This record gives sequence, C-alpha cells and structure tokens, in this order.
Amino acid sequence: MSVTQSDSLIGSVLGGRYELIARVNRGGTAVVYRGIDRRLGRTVAVKVIHSDLSGDPDYAKRFDREARAAAILSHPNIVAVFDQGHAEERSYIVMEFIHGQSLRSIISSSAPLPPSLALTYAHEVAKALAAAHDADIIHRDIKPENILITNDGQVKVTDFGLAKNITSQTSTASQGVLMGTMSYIAPEIPQSGSAGKASDIYSMGIVMYEMLTGKKPHVGEDLSQVLYKHVHVDIPPPSQALEGPARTKVPDYVDALVTSCTSRNPDRRPVDGRHLEELIAKARRALDEGRMSDPKLVQEFASAAAPARTTAGAPDHSPHPALEVAEAKENTPVHPVVPVAATKLTTAKPHNPIRPGSIHSPAKTKRKRRPLVALIVALVLVLVVGGLSWWLAIGRWTSVPAVAGLSEQDARTQVAAQSLTLTTLPEYSETVAVGQVIRTDPQQGSRVRKGSTITAYISKGQERYPMPTVVGLSQDDAVAAILNNHLAQGTITQAWSETVPDGQVMSASQNPGASLKPNTPIDLTVSKGREPIPIDSYVGKTQDEATQGLTGAGFQVTTSEDNSASVPQGSVISQDPPSGNGFHGDTITLVISKGPVMVAVPTVWGMSRADATTALTQAGFVVTVKNVNPVGTPVGFAASTDPKAGAMAPQGSTVTLNIV
Repeated sequence: MSVTQSDSLIGSVLGGRYELIARVNRGGTAVVYRGIDRRLGRTVAVKVIHSDLSGDPDYAKRFDREARAAAILSHPNIVAVFDQGHAEERSYIVMEFIHGQSLRSIISSSAPLPPSLALTYAHEVAKALAAAHDADIIHRDIKPENILITNDGQVKVTDFGLAKNITSQTSTASQGVLMGTMSYIAPEIPQSGSAGKASDIYSMGIVMYEMLTGKKPHVGEDLSQVLYKHVHVDIPPPSQALEGPARTKVPDYVDALVTSCTSRNPDRRPVDGRHLEELIAKARRALDEGRMSDPKLVQEFASAAAPARTTAGAPDHSPHPALEVAEAKENTPVHPVVPVAATKLTTAKPHNPIRPGSIHSPAKTKRKRRPLVALIVALVLVLVVGGLSWWLAIGRWTSVPAVAGLSEQDARTQVAAQSLTLTTLPEYSETVAVGQVIRTDPQQGSRVRKGSTITAYISKGQERYPMPTVVGLSQDDAVAAILNNHLAQGTITQAWSETVPDGQVMSASQNPGASLKPNTPIDLTVSKGREPIPIDSYVGKTQDEATQGLTGAGFQVTTSEDNSASVPQGSVISQDPPSGNGFHGDTITLVISKGPVMVAVPTVWGMSRADATTALTQAGFVVTVKNVNPVGTPVGFAASTDPKAGAMAPQGSTVTLNIV
C-alpha cells in the first residue's frame, strides 16, 4: 500500500464504528492506525491488512489467527484484541492502543541496558509467554519490534500473526523462514520446519542478549549467512560482547541464563515461558541482593532444561478449542471421534430369546447376563468419560485466591488450600506495609490449573534512598553519587564563590541523609570560583573619591604620598594595579600627591646678572630677567627677585630677576 492509499483510509469508519484518525505504523502485511471507537468513546489501534494481500488466503489466515490467538490470551502483558472484521474485502483487527514505544526504539537509543532493567523487561515478556504456552500457543515471532513499553513502564507483547497451536507446530520450514524474523529465528525451524515452546525461548534469549549488549549475536551480509550461524554457531555469553567496565556489570548467572535460552539444542533450553519466568525471577532476586556472581545459579541455569514445576502443575498439551478448530480448517478435515462406550453398545450382539425349559442351564444363564454386563460396562465407561470430562473441564482448574494485604505465610496457606504453589518476589510499595502481599501474578480470581505456581509480590515498604553528601565534590562526582543512589539530576546552577573552588558543589536542594523517593530530582549549585571585579582608574581623582570607589567595589586600599608638580595636592598621582580585573579583597595601592616641592628663593641682591641667574637656576627655578633701571640701560647687577628672597616657591616655578 502506498502512502497515498494508506492515508486515504484516514477519516473512514470501519464497521460503522471505528474511525481511523492517524497512521502510526506500517509493516510488511498491514498498517496500524490510531482510531476512535465511536460506540465506547475510547482510543483503539486498528490493524488493516494491505489491499494487495487481502486476496491471499495464507495472509488472510495469518491475520485471522492473530485475532483468535490474542483474544484467547487475556493477560496484562499481552495487547488486548477487542474486535475483528472485514471492510471492503480487507480484514482488520481492533486492539488496545499502547501509549509508549517499542523495545526496539529503547535498544536503539539506550542499549546496552543495565542488567536490572533488561531482566525487568524480560520477566514481563516471560509472563506473556507463560500465559500463551499454558494455553498451548506459541508466538513464533518474538522480537523487540513486537514488545511494547507503555509510558508508565508496563510491558506488552503484540503481533500473534505467526502464533500456532502446539499440535500444529509442524508447519513448513519455508513458511517459518519467510514469515519469521531471521535474527531471532530458532535453529530447529529452518532445520525441521518445527516450532515449539522452546523456539519462543530461543527468540527471547536473543532479545535479552540484544538488550544487554546493544548488538545482535549473529549478523551477515545476507539472510542466508545469518540463518547458517543460527544453525551452526553457538551464541556467546553477552558479557563477551562488552568492553571495559561494562563487561563486569553483567553477572555470571545472567550470562548463563542467556546462553541457556539460546542453546542450539531445544532440549537444553528452559522448557516453556513459565519455566523462563521462574528462572528470571531468581536472577532478579540475586541482582537485587547485590550478588554479581553465584555459582549455584550458574549451574542451575546451565541445566535449565529440567522442568521447573511439578508434573501436577505442568500444563497438558490438549489443543485450545478455538485454535484447534481454526487449524483444522486450515489443514485437514477433522474426523469424527466415536466414544468408546457408544461403540461397545452398538457392537454388542443381541441375546437369543429364552426358550422354555432352558432357564436353569448355565449357557442360558450366561446369555441372560450379557445385557446386564454390557449395561454395567456402558455405565462404567460413561462414569469414566464423564469424570474425565469433568476433570479436564472443571476439576483440574482452580482460581487464584485473594491474598493481597496478607502476610507471606498467610498467603502461602491460602494458595496451598487451592492446590497451588507460591513463589515470591520483593517489590516496593507506597501503600502496602512491609511483608504483606501487594499483588499476585496471575491476578486474584484468575482461572489456573491446580499445581500451577503463583507469584506473590511482597512489599519491601516504601522505596526510599538516602541523599548523599555532595557539597565539596566536583560536579561530575556529585551527579554520579546522586544517580548511584537512585535519585535524579535536577537543575544545575552556577554561582560565584569566594571560598569554594571553581567546579565544586556549593549546595544541594536536599540535606545529606534525607530519605527520598527514587528519581527525586536534586538541584545543585556549583561554584564558578571567585568573581572577577573590574579595576577602575582613579588617577587624577581626589584621594577620598578613589578610596570610596575602590573599597565599594570590594578592594582593600593602601596609600602613599609624593610630590607632584602636575597633580594637585590630595589627588591620585598613580595606582597599582592601574586597571584590568581583580578579586574581592585584593589590595590597590594609591600614590597621593603632596603637591610640588617648595624651595626658598635665594638672596641674589648685588650679584651680577649671570651669578644671580645661576643661583636661582640651581635652586630649581626657571628665571626670567626684567630691567628695572629707571635711567635706561641696566648696569647688570641683581636688585631683587619676585617672589622676594627667602620666600617659599614651588620648585620649577618661575622667578623674576630684577636687574638694574
């Protein structure tokens, strides 16, 4: 279907009920739209088969099978199917709309994932597989694209288009290869054309490997090379694909679990989804307890093919009625089964009539008893068949008791009373007291087989983590300490500090030791070091003006004095440093003018003009000569000076020499 053809469906209403709003995904066989169920007013996902495939009976069967398989499996980890129909000769399925993203997008953006997160996702997928396998349905196409993560972290498995009943697992190899995804296909499928529960386990092992490493274990230039490796090459432990410190973060028992799931021999893998769920739960408990190595778990996972449940709790392999009928229609006619009791009654020969005089003969007595024996046999067979039917339909089933809020011991008692086994996993809760059951999986009231294992999540109380001491650490070290304590990085603000070195944390939004919820954002204030202060020049300004300006900016001021013929007394001759930037508390030195040097005018009366000029010049004055002889040409002797002899005058100032 082209984009134009796809978009042309937007705005249409399928089945008079489902309005298509927007296209959200396009696959090889169908397009998925976001729609509105006009009758119930809820958002739904509507999967519409491509127009060019609608006439292909194989694809039509696959499409119908997806709806049937998912509808049979009502489970919180499986995308719910609400409806199925046909519009304009094209099949469509109406499903639960998932607000979130696929595991593929998470792997692409964030892998390698931390082992704790990878196990959490894998555990939820295993629950979905357990529900499918308990109903004797195999998925056959487990891959990151078919695992969805909602915005609140719930895991949902989708796309049961390749799902088959366990009794119909011998589909052709070519069909499995063409329709499966090569990177996740189990070796037995291309080898024998047979897919079983262990095939789903293999695919899930590949998904776990990819979550832990960010890589697919087998790659090649074409699909045939990838297929060859699945059949002939063992998948290594995921830690070997990592480098440096990342390799040490994958515990040895997680390596063992993944290699067990991806064994090329199906008999060496966990037997089914329920078994895988139990093994992952054990790995999660070990990881929660901080164990990075556990030889006993490694040994257990390495021999994981041993059944994890008792025979009483293991599911039987009787085909699910809905898929049995569907598979029968797809493959061969179903031959009618004639009950044994009916056969007996039908083939019993009629006894001969009793003849007079023969009533006491043994032969006659024997013949007389034949109808009674046949009747008794028939009744016994009816009782046996009826009892067996009751056992298969009702007797072997029970329901999960309501144990939420009970202690673990009380929950075990209640579960045992229903002929079930209890396993536990710790989980934090904001509302349930420590040691009490939060919830069960399957949930209370669910119909399960006697002998099945029920998982109870036991409250560890409120999840709280202490606020680490981060003041004084570098920004990187502080953020690492926050994240390692399951808290989140908040806003980082930078500020000047006269005491905290550049790059160190000055303060945090929470006090050290405070008990905080996980992912609480922690705001940090980080020092930029000492704040630089511009140094203004006060040369030529008065001492008071300079001192007030510099101390007001945060500097210390020291002064000295010196004479200056050019700078008025009390003003700044110079400062050190003269300009640029300084820091709070730095010292600025000012040189304050005392004015010019004052010199006494020497007495030069009676000296010759030349001697008087010399004496005044040597005293530091500039000399000008003035003729004051009243009768004409001066004789050439000094008569007086201006200023007068003995007067104090600035050195370098001008003294007038009066000549007569």
